[in-house]
Formats: sequence, structure tokens, C-alpha cells
Amino acid sequence: KDYDKGLKNNGVVIINSPNESKYHFVNADLISKEVTGKLIPNIVMLGALIKITKILKKESVERAIKNFFDEKAVESFNRGYEEVK
Repeated sequence: KDYDKGLKNNGVVIINSPNESKYHFVNADLISKEVTGKLIPNIVMLGALIKITKILKKESVERAIKNFFDEKAVESFNRGYEEVK
């Protein structure tokens, strides 16, 4: 669902829900454009996922990214990791 459609800057969303779901946010589109000049948010989102879930060690994912991609990909990953809220 589009919970923030029409929400103004610094707006607040309160969700009536029986569970205590957590929502996290990262502006992956903006970060990917700043780092690469292109709209490719996947690695930014991967950084956010790793920080939130801790399913893998950050360093392990960084090494894997370095093996397949350039330094911009590593920077994108790190920005996603650091900037997720």
C-alpha cells in the first residue's frame, strides 16, 4: 500500500495494526543517482537489508560486491547501510 501518498515533508503515518511491524526507510533512488548517475537502487536496498536484518556480515557482502562490481557499487551499498532509518 502507498502509506505516504500525499504526505507532506516531516509528516507522520500512524498505522492501526495488531502487530508491531517495523518500517524502515532509505531514499535508494536518490542515493543511486548521486553515486552512479543512474537510477539503479538495488545495491542501496541491499545495504539497508543487511543492516536491518543482519542476515549476513556487512564485510562479507562488501567483498562479494567488490568481486563483481565497481567501487561505485560498494559506495552505494555502504550508503544504503548507513542511511537506512
